[in-house]
Amino acid sequence: MLRGRRGVHLKRALDNLYAQYDAGYLRTDPLWFPKQYESPEDREVAAFFAAQFAYGNVPQIFRSLRELFRHLGPHPAAFVRSYRGGRAALDGFTHRFNGPADLDLLLRTTAAVLRKHGSLQTLFSSDYRAGRLREAISAFSRRFLEISAAFDSQTARSFAFLFPDPVAGGSACKRLNMFLRWMVRRDHLDLGLWTCMPASELVIPLDTHVGRISRYIGLTSRQTDNWKTAEDITSALRALDPEDPVKYDFAIARLGILRLCPRKRIPVRCRECSLFEVCLL
Repeated sequence: MLRGRRGVHLKRALDNLYAQYDAGYLRTDPLWFPKQYESPEDREVAAFFAAQFAYGNVPQIFRSLRELFRHLGPHPAAFVRSYRGGRAALDGFTHRFNGPADLDLLLRTTAAVLRKHGSLQTLFSSDYRAGRLREAISAFSRRFLEISAAFDSQTARSFAFLFPDPVAGGSACKRLNMFLRWMVRRDHLDLGLWTCMPASELVIPLDTHVGRISRYIGLTSRQTDNWKTAEDITSALRALDPEDPVKYDFAIARLGILRLCPRKRIPVRCRECSLFEVCLL
């Protein structure tokens, strides 16, 4: 699919897009919030919480994350480690169908993880094996849900939504894959805090923007945004950059988030896009 001249042209176009949408665009992304902290442990915790609520439209996400980080304060890791429950103090937080009860349970569960394992990386890496990222994400989600059951045996569907299972449900797990991208990749964008897995093993955080634009440029022909499609897109990108296939995720997503990529070709607008020459739309 991406061999020969087609692959060369596509890589050049994506590399140009990657260079164009650099750290200057972080204010359009939830990653901006963990970037405000200095210590690695604060960044890890902040990134986890920012990723968990990164669904919906951008203005809505940013409103919710500003409220969330108002609760977490200047040192999110310390706040979470010492959290013992206090739903009343969280009553100002609501993000779509997640409310203060979900945030309270997420805080208590994450606090238990940090007190037992020391970091989120330690928990994740205990189940990670090379070439089996899907199974590692599945185990990570199951562990969180199992721990949360000690605090609330009747886990609400809204809380379970935060921990999708790519094995049992086939979910693309966009938010958990995005969290992993932030943690593992090292460049001007991502945090690069984790050493338990290489960037070459990452799977693209697949949302409607990335899925749509990936189809436009021939990275996949699959029409459903699920785990298989995320793997399909990642496999195509791995042919272009074996060591760092998801480096293009942030830039591709900007085209959708910033409404720069129309659903129908508009020559005047489309010619300004780095992907114009490789777009199949």
